[in-house]
Amino acid sequence: MASKAFWKLLVHGLLLIPLVVICLTVGGTLFLLIVTSADSYLANNRLLSKYENDLQSTEHPPDTSLVMFQSRVTRSPGNGQHCFYFAGELRRYQGTRASIQAFYNNNAQVAFVQDGKIGGVIPGELEQLANWSTSAVDEKKLYLVYTLVGDFEDTTGLDLRCH
Repeated sequence: MASKAFWKLLVHGLLLIPLVVICLTVGGTLFLLIVTSADSYLANNRLLSKYENDLQSTEHPPDTSLVMFQSRVTRSPGNGQHCFYFAGELRRYQGTRASIQAFYNNNAQVAFVQDGKIGGVIPGELEQLANWSTSAVDEKKLYLVYTLVGDFEDTTGLDLRCH
């Protein structure tokens, strides 16, 4: 009698082994994917923070003021599997476009607002002035000073913002 119960318990235990192995394999794989994804996400945020700090320490012309700041990790403007880091300040100015461009003197990328759109090579969702929370009335004297840097050396990992 005891041997029958023993064999029944043994068979049930042996049937559970494949289920346990499958659960551990799937769970372990998911855990590694989550850890890798989080690591890529955090590494990209640290790099973006560096570009934000660099841009925010940039000197700006007198008679200009900050309207809004935006930054993000995004995919490349064309096709590709690389991360791009964008940090931009939408600013209001009093002088001329030429004076603004001369002030930055190729030390920063500058694009002017025209017809509700921001020129330059920037992430598509930020080309429309409406995405910067400012009114169309103000668009005549606005420009964007920005940084857009592509990371071609490192893999994007599992950061979905880069795909």
